[in-house]
Amino acid sequence: MGRLQQAWRRDVGHASAKVRRESSGDLNRVRTSAKELSTQLQASRARNEALEERLDAAERALAAVNETRLKAVEYNVRQLMLASQTNDRQRDLVSQFVSLNPADVCAHVSRAVSSAALDPGPCAHLVIDQLFPPDFYELLVQSLPSPEHFPSRDPIKMNLRPSHFKVVPALTRLAWEFVDRDVTGTIADVALQRLQPFLRRRYEVLLGAAHADAAIALPHRAFGGRLMLRRPGYVQKPHLDPKRSSATVLIYVARPGDPESVGTVLYSLSNPVSPVRTSTYYPEDFGVTCTPVKHVPFRPNTAVVFVNAEGAHGAEIPRESVPEDLLRYAFMHYIGPEVPQLLELVSTLPPPEQQGWLGLAKWEDD
Repeated sequence: MGRLQQAWRRDVGHASAKVRRESSGDLNRVRTSAKELSTQLQASRARNEALEERLDAAERALAAVNETRLKAVEYNVRQLMLASQTNDRQRDLVSQFVSLNPADVCAHVSRAVSSAALDPGPCAHLVIDQLFPPDFYELLVQSLPSPEHFPSRDPIKMNLRPSHFKVVPALTRLAWEFVDRDVTGTIADVALQRLQPFLRRRYEVLLGAAHADAAIALPHRAFGGRLMLRRPGYVQKPHLDPKRSSATVLIYVARPGDPESVGTVLYSLSNPVSPVRTSTYYPEDFGVTCTPVKHVPFRPNTAVVFVNAEGAHGAEIPRESVPEDLLRYAFMHYIGPEVPQLLELVSTLPPPEQQGWLGLAKWEDD
């Protein structure tokens, strides 16, 4: 009986040990599975949180896009309503403009540019009085678009190109497309003749004496025309215009009461410069002292044409000295050679001298 009990206890012990081992293994496997499940749950929770953040960001981006689109639609609606109201008010002015003879206007412009006094310094320039026939100039003043028709990125410095007109009143479109298409060409034809010696000197500096004659013989035309609206606080420090521009034309569209003080200042330079890039060049950034020499008053029906060399130009509308609601309108365009021909000429220069003309091709569409 004793041996039987011992054997029984031994068998029970073995069985218990086996059960304990198997139970311990099962428990370890359960614990491992639980840890893996916990890790998976945490990863799933992190993925869900990341997904929620992406969804929130997408919703915010969509809301911003919709708000931008809504503002654009509202802006276009305001422009359409304003243009329609202006068209109703200006029907007689549109008829008056249509009745004008464009050839007569251009002939007047040609005579005005031909008879303007030529001043050689600080850069060769013409100040043209009575650029347009008086009746045409009055129509130009009436055609000036309100600020709402300008791109609204910068309320102090706004530009509107006739070649890019979208929603504008009928008189605005007729008047300034004509100026941009026909008047600028007339000014260029006469100004090129009068300024030729100074333009040749400019090309001698930029391209060398051996290439100056070839440069002056290239086809030149007016380009880059834009209607400019400036407000108090505007500052344009002394600069030379982009390198493709051989000459610059500023047409003032002053209205009764506009201050003459907000015109253009011409500056002398402390030493000769040759712009190192094709974009707008600010001599003071390169240690060149700019000294104001002449102020061209902002007067009705006046224009100034200047060679883009030897001197700089700038403008300022100080807030403290002008009415806070001042709107200064002017039309600017450049005169310069066609880009493909100029690039071909530049390609004949020694490689180091071509570097200062890099970026010229971007002007080809102007």
